[in-house]
Amino acid sequence: AMNKFGDCEFVSGTNGNGFTTAEFELPDLVEQVNDDYAEAVKKAGISVNRYNSEEFMPAVVFASSDAGFCAASVYPVMKTAKGARIRVGQPLKADHLKGRANAGYAYFAAELPKVFAKFDDFAGSVAKMAGVMINYPKNAFINMCKAAKVPKKRAASALQNMLNIAGDSPMTMDDLYLFIMDIAAEAANEMEPSALIRLEDSLAKIAKMNWSEYDLVIDATW
Repeated sequence: AMNKFGDCEFVSGTNGNGFTTAEFELPDLVEQVNDDYAEAVKKAGISVNRYNSEEFMPAVVFASSDAGFCAASVYPVMKTAKGARIRVGQPLKADHLKGRANAGYAYFAAELPKVFAKFDDFAGSVAKMAGVMINYPKNAFINMCKAAKVPKKRAASALQNMLNIAGDSPMTMDDLYLFIMDIAAEAANEMEPSALIRLEDSLAKIAKMNWSEYDLVIDATW
């Protein structure tokens, strides 16, 4: 799996309270994924003022828990300049409990190449978002965060940052999603690793929503 995607560089890791994490960046993929991102936005064909200009760093996050979900997981992500980790597709999960189909090292090793292959799908996901116009970003931001059960205390600062930069001007969904992901960037320095993973789980749900259902003219409140 690694030959195609270049070298992995260890960035950080934690170990404690039955929860272990490690993050590896894939610098050899940077040029490709960012070219694909720019091309996807261009192909979407919506001419509108863009407020976020990102250069993404592809990375993989490993997390293993001996409690709770009791599994080892690998998350393919795109890291923003601010440090938010945007999920790319579904994670690979290997159960710690013997006897299950997705348990053990052999399963984990066999499935790992599929995780790295998900980076090829990133441009397609961006293209879908870049082709959708959000007319009421403030309301959509609040409505989506509420639906994904992202706490107000976590989202408020990122929302205010968006309003300071863009006001409530219409924008594409991929632009709005980058503003929403500022929630994770701020939380990265404040939350325990296991809590940050759960927050990123919630934010990942927003990428799969039917965004037009939350883009409402009615003033949204927490």
